[in-house]
Parts: sequence; C-alpha cells; structure tokens
Amino acid sequence: MHGRDGRIHARSRTLAALRPRVAERLGGKAEDYDLRALPGADLVEVHSRSNGRMAYVDRALHYVLLGTLYDADSKANLTSQRLAEYNRLPFDQLPLERAIKIVKGNGTPRFAVFEDPDCPFCRAMEARLEQLDDYTAYVLLLPLSDVHPNAEKVATAIWCSPDPATAWHRYLLEQKLPESRACATPIAELARIATAHNINGTPTLVMPDGEIVEGLPDFDTLKAKAAAAVAGSH
Repeated sequence: MHGRDGRIHARSRTLAALRPRVAERLGGKAEDYDLRALPGADLVEVHSRSNGRMAYVDRALHYVLLGTLYDADSKANLTSQRLAEYNRLPFDQLPLERAIKIVKGNGTPRFAVFEDPDCPFCRAMEARLEQLDDYTAYVLLLPLSDVHPNAEKVATAIWCSPDPATAWHRYLLEQKLPESRACATPIAELARIATAHNINGTPTLVMPDGEIVEGLPDFDTLKAKAAAAVAGSH
C-alpha cells in the first residue's frame, strides 16, 4: 500500500509540475487547467476551466490533440463523459427561488431547465413535458438575445406577470404573451450561472444529481432521466 500511495503522489507532483508548461503552450494561467493522466496511455487529459474545453497532450508537450477521444474497445466517448463530470452543477447551488416553479401531479421528480421563451426547442420541450404525469420543473430564464432579439422582453413579461407559471405555459404552447409589466428579474444572475458552467444553449436540463443534459432529449430519454431522479432521491 505504501508503494502504491507513493506512486500516486509522484504522479500528482509530475502533473502539478506540468501545469505551467501546459499553460505556456495553450495560453492562460496554470490554475486555469485540470490535468489527469489517462490510464494505460502516455497521454494527459487537459481540461480548461476558462472555456470548458478538453485537450490531450503527451508529457513532453510535443503534441496537442483538440477533439473527441474514444475508447477503442468499448466505443465510449471519453471526452463527453469527462466533460459531463466536470460540468456538473450541484442542484442545491441553483437559485431555485429565482425560477418559475411548475408542479404537475405529485411533483416528483424535480429538475431545473435553462430556457429561452422564443427557442423552438424549448416549445418542443414544453409539449414533451405535457406527456409526463408527475414532475416539478424549475424554469431558469435564459433568453438568448443574440439569436432571439425579443426573448428578454418576453421573459421579463412572463416573470413579472401575476402567475409566471401559467404565463410561461400559455406563451410556449399557445404564443399568448401576458401584458407587459416592469419588475426586477433574475435574468442577469441566471446568465452568469449559465456562463460559469458553460451552458450556452437552450433547453439545458439540470438533474438533481447535478448532471447537465444539453438540448432536447427524446421522450424516452426524458422519462428515463425523470425515473432515475426519483430513484436517486430515495
């Protein structure tokens, strides 16, 4: 055991010494990078905290690979798996009091979802959620104004309405916008959280275990995620 621990500490020291050289090659500061030695290969996995991207380098830093790494035996997408681990967003750190809370049936499972009211995929998400009997969704407003110029205005009207959950539902399914009102909104705060966790598209779900699910999952996947969330809460 002592020998194994010694090897682990030696590898950790080697990777720590490699970080400044990685930063010099790729740009930024040493603390911007997470490094991990890949088992069974002379490669080091490099995760950039600043932009959420992954790269792979040899220990001599002669080569840098930017792209997706697969396990040749299992065909697993190793890059995607690791990014999912890095990008987990602890559910209890979300400002759920700054979300539009929508409860259906018995209210389980719970999940949060970053959404843009003018995003067509978010409308499809809303229609897909109609097929679930039970859930609590925390809608985190993330209007993507560079894509949908009126999205922030729409999001503000929904948030400031007397019943944001009903207003959200009616707008996404029926395109009925509530009367415009002015009030303080959480939009800027939620945008900062999204940026910090490399969330730049909608819809993006956050499950109770912190898993981030990007894009519009098909119904079977959505149902399976919901079932797993319920099982994990017991």
